[in-house]
Amino acid sequence: MIDKLKTSRHLGPCLCLISVLIMFSAGVGADTYELSNQNSPGSFFLVATDTAGLLGFVGHRHAILANQWAAVLELNLQDLSASRINVTVQTGSWTLDSERAYQLAGIDKAIPPQKDRVATMQRILGPEVLNVEKNPEIVFRSESVDELSLDDNGSSRLILSGGLQLRSDLLPPAPVEVAVIMERRPDKLVFTGSTEVLQSEFGINPFSLAGVVKVADRIRLVWRLEIDTSDFSDSGLSDTGL
Repeated sequence: MIDKLKTSRHLGPCLCLISVLIMFSAGVGADTYELSNQNSPGSFFLVATDTAGLLGFVGHRHAILANQWAAVLELNLQDLSASRINVTVQTGSWTLDSERAYQLAGIDKAIPPQKDRVATMQRILGPEVLNVEKNPEIVFRSESVDELSLDDNGSSRLILSGGLQLRSDLLPPAPVEVAVIMERRPDKLVFTGSTEVLQSEFGINPFSLAGVVKVADRIRLVWRLEIDTSDFSDSGLSDTGL
């Protein structure tokens, strides 16, 4: 079950292993929710890459799925601009090119051989890319939420603006904007977001094979967060018809 807290409380110890972020105040009327890979199986965080270079067409696209992550959502459904979404992902927790990762990334190709995946994952976790030993976490902290539209079904189109940190040992967080769809369903709230960033803007040089096939500089970050609202009939969520 997802923990629902008052905004003044600290995070529970179950998320301390993943170094959950200090929460921003979301103002009066906000409810705080803790999600993680342990209590929200319908949620996920994914990085999708493409190929580049002279022989990029012979290379593999990659989909990297996070196995350990935590998210803190402070939601004010009456005033979404007063909400915050903060995420922490353990950099050493990724699974590369699994069937589920390919499906979530929309990659309709054969999965690379096991030996190739192992070698690629070693490079991703090593000093060339994520440098797990010096950079244990990937962090996103939202700073503002803008609601662009609201459809007849109650779904909202949002823009989250905030700071993303891929390599804390190299550069401070870089500003990013994340397009998000928030769906209000009878028993849950679903947030689906995506954004594209350049690895080079975070101090990462895309690695290559023999200098002719390399991972493209531009990568796509995709995520989904689900909040089960069926147990929260006494909360502010009930005021919205959920």
